[in-house]
Amino acid sequence: MRDHDLFGDLFSTPQTPEGAAPARRRRGPAARLDADVWTALLTCEETAAAYHANIYRPNDDQACRYYLGALSDSGHGKLKAGRAAPGAAAGRTVTAHVYGYQLHHQQLITPTPAVPDPVVAHTCDEPSCQHPGHWELIDRGDNIRAYHQRKHLWPLSDTRTRTGRKSARAEALRDAIRHAQAAHARAQALRERGEAVPEALQAAADVEAALRRASEQGRPPEPLTLF
Repeated sequence: MRDHDLFGDLFSTPQTPEGAAPARRRRGPAARLDADVWTALLTCEETAAAYHANIYRPNDDQACRYYLGALSDSGHGKLKAGRAAPGAAAGRTVTAHVYGYQLHHQQLITPTPAVPDPVVAHTCDEPSCQHPGHWELIDRGDNIRAYHQRKHLWPLSDTRTRTGRKSARAEALRDAIRHAQAAHARAQALRERGEAVPEALQAAADVEAALRRASEQGRPPEPLTLF
């Protein structure tokens, strides 16, 4: 098995130790596209620009960076490749953080003996997050087990995702950011015209405050104590 560098060079991957079971075939989203298609996507400047334009980056560099584009039913960002992408890559829709992980590391995701069925997991448990520091490449089985161990913890315990709509929290966060950004643009336009900005509009333009409110709306109530 060989990995493909984004820019066309090949390099060897660790070989399966003698007597060890061969790596299983990937089932994750990166597996459904051939290496040449992924390479075309990742070297398309139009696609990369669209990806970065859809990310909200807060002032806190360590905080989650939420995806503002389309979301899947599970709340993961979805990215459509630009028309400039060549061949079979043109117009492809891929999972945003899977694309982002490979773009950030400039290396395609491939199975290894240590991680035979790789997935890009979110250590922050926010499916739409695009912060490279919040991603880890782990085996699918480990990711499933980690989810079941943490599903009672915040933010996986968000009450809005318990109704069968796993994307509800990600949609609420995305929409809160979008609305606040639109309010900020309206307030800025008023300032440029020399007009006063209403207090309500100024408050609505606070993206971080809007994001906090949208997040907390799904927090489950604290359990009652006897004493």
